[in-house]
Amino acid sequence: MKTHMVVIEFARRYGIKEGLVLTELCRRACVSGANQVPFSVSQGKAFFPYMSEKQIRVSLHNLKTAGCISIAHSSPTVDRTQKYCVQENIYKFYAQIIMANQLAFPGETEPQAGGQ
Repeated sequence: MKTHMVVIEFARRYGIKEGLVLTELCRRACVSGANQVPFSVSQGKAFFPYMSEKQIRVSLHNLKTAGCISIAHSSPTVDRTQKYCVQENIYKFYAQIIMANQLAFPGETEPQAGGQ
């Protein structure tokens, strides 16, 4: 069973599906240490099996419209993977949440993609 995390403030402000996608993009940026995070609808579908491709596509569009993310690089490949940049203030907020969580629960770690 996969474990997913959502930053509640993201879900409150942008919607539950958008909050899930935004939290995942922030998590990937944190794990990779890179400003640009590769992500596609098909990857999202594999990670969020309870969401349809249309829901993921609409969530990405809503996050772009809200100014939370931007497309850094669009790949001409068949799988339509794009590189997304998370806005700096959004990422800093995410990092503060994760840091506070680690201080409050030192033995706990953040769920990883495909974790059990």
